[in-house]
Amino acid sequence: MPKETAQRTRLSRADWIEAATRFGVERGFDNLAVEPLAARLGTTKGSFYWHFANRADLLDAVMETWEETATRAVIAEIADQDPDRALVSLIDIVLGSSDNDALEWKLVNSSDHPQIAPAVTRVHALRISYLTELFKRRGLSATRADARARVLYAAYLGNLALLSDPRTSPVRNRAALRREFIAIAEAP
Repeated sequence: MPKETAQRTRLSRADWIEAATRFGVERGFDNLAVEPLAARLGTTKGSFYWHFANRADLLDAVMETWEETATRAVIAEIADQDPDRALVSLIDIVLGSSDNDALEWKLVNSSDHPQIAPAVTRVHALRISYLTELFKRRGLSATRADARARVLYAAYLGNLALLSDPRTSPVRNRAALRREFIAIAEAP
């Protein structure tokens, strides 16, 4: 988050998107509003309107950023790998850091929101399609590849659900969890 100095630093569009994303995770995207966000950033609403037409424009930018960084960029990062290595790399990326777990779960659970739903639907479809393609490249039939992709993706979403529920135990052994995800991916 930008720090206020003796001379105020101009906030970028990316600063607003990052702050709105954190705000949405902490307080819910339905509660995202310009004034509290500006106060959190130590600036005025005028700074906001320099970058965005309105709150809806900001939320669209949050969704576009999430879709790009959490899905398209990940796919691009592993696109040149053989399918076996790509699956392991994908699992390592997804399970390697818990930094985005709260955002992922918050957005998946906000999928009835009129602005969030289209992005969540696109992300689910793109992720399943990419996994399906990887499994087909490994020699599975289209039907089995689609089923395996859905099982692996459902396991990912289920893991997010467990991580987000304070009543469940946190993952104690990420290496064991990684091995089990790879076992699902590599099953014959």
